[in-house]
Amino acid sequence: MKKNTSILIVAFLVLGGLLWYMNSTQTKTTLNEDDWHIGIKNTDQIGHIFFANKNNYKIDLKKKNGSWIVNDKYPANPNSVKNLLSTLKKMELRYRPTAAAKKNMINAIASTGIKVEVYDLQDKMMKTFYIGDATNDERGVVMIMEGSENPYVMHVPTFEGNIRARFFLVEEKWRDKTIFKEDPSNIKTVSINYLKQPENSFVLNLKTEKDYTVSRLSDSKLAKSKHALKKGMGSVFLNAFTNQVAESFQSDQKHRDSLSQIRPFCEIQLVRKDGTTKNMKLFPINKKGGIDKEGNIMPAPELDRYYADIDDEFYLVQNSLIKKMLWGYDYFFEE
Repeated sequence: MKKNTSILIVAFLVLGGLLWYMNSTQTKTTLNEDDWHIGIKNTDQIGHIFFANKNNYKIDLKKKNGSWIVNDKYPANPNSVKNLLSTLKKMELRYRPTAAAKKNMINAIASTGIKVEVYDLQDKMMKTFYIGDATNDERGVVMIMEGSENPYVMHVPTFEGNIRARFFLVEEKWRDKTIFKEDPSNIKTVSINYLKQPENSFVLNLKTEKDYTVSRLSDSKLAKSKHALKKGMGSVFLNAFTNQVAESFQSDQKHRDSLSQIRPFCEIQLVRKDGTTKNMKLFPINKKGGIDKEGNIMPAPELDRYYADIDDEFYLVQNSLIKKMLWGYDYFFEE
């Protein structure tokens, strides 16, 4: 399906035409008993959701092999998709607006509305509707089915908030921020290189989660540990790679260029048994201390975030989470 700016503009012009028709004919629209059934109860049959505004900001969500993809490029955030599907399933009629209010509602949708198209698993159209503005109390949102003359105020019972916000049109906000989601049984090696702390750098090689070795990096001149490996520590370490989520994306190109000019705090490489890799560079966010009212120097706060370059994608990550994988060589050995 080809969706471009001209098609979206035409769609919203149709709403404008409907408004003109209602005004010029001075006809009271008749109530269609089905045109307020905008929600979709069988959301398990949804395989494709597309929504956009007339400025051509658009989001295209597709279900592939059980997972959702945004704009045919990135894994989608599972929680955002879950909330969207829940909204589609649970939204109900809150009230029917008066005939006098319909004019302004349709006019607002034609100006700032969002068009939503929902398809089933075979990519067959299930429903098309438009989302307008929220009511003053933020407990309802104006919507209208494509082809209908009747806008309605819809809501999700028990949900406090604007359900239009579930249809946000920023690609970055739909992307999954998971940076590591590995099955330990599929990992071959993990190496961590602390550029200014070679004594902490290491490479972990696995045959199984319980059968592993820990070595200095190949160019290290430091002596090998004389102590035995601690039992089970390999599994504990690898567990940190099963679910790591970034705080946010960092897409500013100028910011990326500045990071490329400095040395990272550490470099992590994970190699899977199928030969694929994931590479991460961490750059601490240094916070400066200050001076109190009496002129005393205040210490800088504890490090709490890093910028992360992961295969040329940039993220902001929290130290409280990422430190679980920042082990040192000696951590694996008996004292």
